[in-house]
Amino acid sequence: LDLMLSTVECGSLSGAQNIEDDASEFVSQLMEYWVFEEEFLPIIAKSTSTGEPIPPEDIENMKEERLLRKGRELLHRLALGQLELELLSGFDPKGDESIIGIQRRLAQEYLPPVDV
Repeated sequence: LDLMLSTVECGSLSGAQNIEDDASEFVSQLMEYWVFEEEFLPIIAKSTSTGEPIPPEDIENMKEERLLRKGRELLHRLALGQLELELLSGFDPKGDESIIGIQRRLAQEYLPPVDV
């Protein structure tokens, strides 16, 4: 996106290659780690209609949801790792179970259903 929206005439001078890694990672690190701190979130997140900070119980719900999402991401990675192991170690393309079948089996084994 940086390269597409850049107005620099010399392409080698635009984009992320000329930014220190720490500077380019700052925003993602801020969002991932600091934004959910109880002292920080009420400062930056306020109601657009009243200007009041987010209630503490809403912050707690957001933190719980974030933790649940991280757990689901880990389970998804474990399922993908197990899929790779099964495909590379003993998968028989002419066997009874297809790749899609293996994926479905591992999804049922590793990924809990999501309550909507």
